[in-house]
Amino acid sequence: MKKRKMLQKHTTLLLIPGGSEIALPQNNFAFKTALTQAVENRSVKIIMLADDPLIDDVDLHKLSPFKNVLLIESDTIVSEDDAIAEVSKLLNEKYLPTVAKSGFDFQVVKM
Repeated sequence: MKKRKMLQKHTTLLLIPGGSEIALPQNNFAFKTALTQAVENRSVKIIMLADDPLIDDVDLHKLSPFKNVLLIESDTIVSEDDAIAEVSKLLNEKYLPTVAKSGFDFQVVKM
């Protein structure tokens, strides 16, 4: 019997501009609009790329008082361009954002 090789998914995190005004679930449309604009304008900030942190915790906390973070788990993202392409694909496929984790000053969203 042959064993199938499982591809390991890696975590990519993107910081989306905006504050609590795009917090889910009450602002679903506003969140998707902000994410779409951030991708188009390239104002989304990649804070972790394929399990590798790009920003340390101290600097991350200085960026915004309320953080909206998009979580993507994928085995195909290896560059920032790959991450942007994956978000664009998720937006085009009409995935709805859902809260994966939230706290006082952040929300982590999956699509």
